[in-house]
Amino acid sequence: MDVQTQEVCDRVVAILKENFENLVGVALFGSAARGDTSAHSDVDIFAIIEDLPARHFKRCTMLNSLVLPHVQRRVTIVAKTKDEFLSAFPPLYLDLGLDGKILYDRDGFLSERLAMIRKIIHQAGLRREKRDYGFTWRWRNRPRRGWEITWEGYRELE
Repeated sequence: MDVQTQEVCDRVVAILKENFENLVGVALFGSAARGDTSAHSDVDIFAIIEDLPARHFKRCTMLNSLVLPHVQRRVTIVAKTKDEFLSAFPPLYLDLGLDGKILYDRDGFLSERLAMIRKIIHQAGLRREKRDYGFTWRWRNRPRRGWEITWEGYRELE
């Protein structure tokens, strides 16, 4: 991670810790975590914070107003509560598991979950490939039927 990205990450974590006593974990993901940033890249941050506003707009507005005035780079923050994080398994979690760099982890929850995501990626036989337009996930052995990925793991549907 380059010095500028590290400074932004350190500042974001400090701001979140100052403002949320119930901060569970913070991870860097995306191009900055992979080390392939360009001049136009933002810094993608994933945070788990208990007691966030339920409305997405209010949540984003609150986080942006706390963080953006204090950093010199574009930052995107995806924030979930623990319950929200555990209630679904969107494709974003695959990228988070593969690229995520832990910046803060109060009790090991985020590290444990990222390790679980990597295990699920392996179990499912998925690999990520870089394309001209970005990244895509591919099967090593494509399932013959339907499938699902949840926190319990990968399974083929009958």
